[in-house]
Parts: sequence; C-alpha cells; structure tokens
Amino acid sequence: MPQCWVWRQADLLQPEALPERCDAIIHCAAELPSRTSDPVALSDLNRHMADVVFSHAERHGVRTVILISSMSVYGAIDSAEVDENLAPRDTDSYCRAKRDGEEALAAAVARGAVASGLSIRLPGTVGRGSHHNFLLDALRAVVAGGVVKAVNPDGLFNNIVYVEDLTQFFADWTGEPKPGYFVTNLAARDPLPVRDVLARMFEIAGKLPKCEFSSSPRKSFLISLRRAEELGY
Repeated sequence: MPQCWVWRQADLLQPEALPERCDAIIHCAAELPSRTSDPVALSDLNRHMADVVFSHAERHGVRTVILISSMSVYGAIDSAEVDENLAPRDTDSYCRAKRDGEEALAAAVARGAVASGLSIRLPGTVGRGSHHNFLLDALRAVVAGGVVKAVNPDGLFNNIVYVEDLTQFFADWTGEPKPGYFVTNLAARDPLPVRDVLARMFEIAGKLPKCEFSSSPRKSFLISLRRAEELGY
C-alpha cells in the first residue's frame, strides 16, 4: 500500500513547533563543530535540543525515541574491536555532546517519561545524501582521477552503513519497539581490507588505481555487531 509522507520544518528549540501526533521520534539533528566552534555552546545547544525532543515525547505519549548518536562517542579508539562497553578516551566537545544526548535519553526511559529508547552509534553512512565520511571522500577522488590517501591498507574496515539498511532497522524497531533503553553500534557486516575497498572503487569507476598508503600510530579497528544483531539489525 502506498504511503503518504508529510514533510514539515520545525525549530527544535521551540517545543510548540513539533507535531503533537506521532508514534515514534527519530532524533538525528545535531549542531556540528564546523558551525559552532565554541565547545560549551555546541554542547549546550545539542543538549537543549535533546531535552526538548524527549520532553515532547513524554507529553504526547510517543511509543519510542531513536537517538542518532555517533561512533565519535568513543573518542580516540585504541582497541582492535569496538563494542558498546568500550570506555571513551580523549574525547572532544562533539563526542561529549553525543554522549550527553545518550545519557539524557537513558534518564528519560529510567524515569518512565519514554517507554522505549534506542541510541544508535553510527559510523559513516553511504547512500543518497551522505556526506562527511571516508568512503565518500575517497570516491570523489577516484571519480575525479585523483590520488586517494589512506592509512593501514591491510587493516580490516567495516566502519560504514548503507542508508537503506539503516532505514530498514528504523522501520523494524518503530514497528515493534522493545521496552527499556538500549544503545548499539552499527557497521557493515562483511569487513574488507582498506586496500581492497579502494581497489573496488577504482574498478567500478573504470579508473586506474592511484593510492598513497602510509602507516599510522592509530591502528585499524573493527566495530562489533553483536548488540545490533540482538536488537534485530
């Protein structure tokens, strides 16, 4: 059956601008360091938006809230595998703002304001409209006939999610949300060496490979999908 989508713009700092009737909220808005350089202002703005959204969910009986968080909550990663229990290290203001949003949603669920909450720590997302991730930047260089620079070419890479897989996860979760609060990483299911990922890009684009690889003190890591799969991803 065809669905009718109604798009509306709203200022998340103005609670009355949000629609009263909704079953689920996916909160993916965030202020970025590229727009707000003051770390205190960035943190305050992101926390205020989250508070407005979660309070709105409480007032209007929203069934579930999904918060789009980020793998950046971990800061500088020095582990070979990243699961949800990895302690953050060397975080910046954006990392801390994302962590604050997660904690705010967890608190809303704990006090009974929201019955179901899910924080998704996203890596790079590819698909229509994607931006600001390694694969997209590399692809642009490939198509332009430029040189792709990368580190740790033999390290396995799964730090990416296809947008249609993400939206299917949204649909499954909002259709049957689990009670309580959950946090999960997402990533690609089948990791590949960075070298092979770039080679496929050049092959598909019909371009001769032009890569410059270097070593880095920051080793490659894999993102665990165990929690995500338990939650239906």
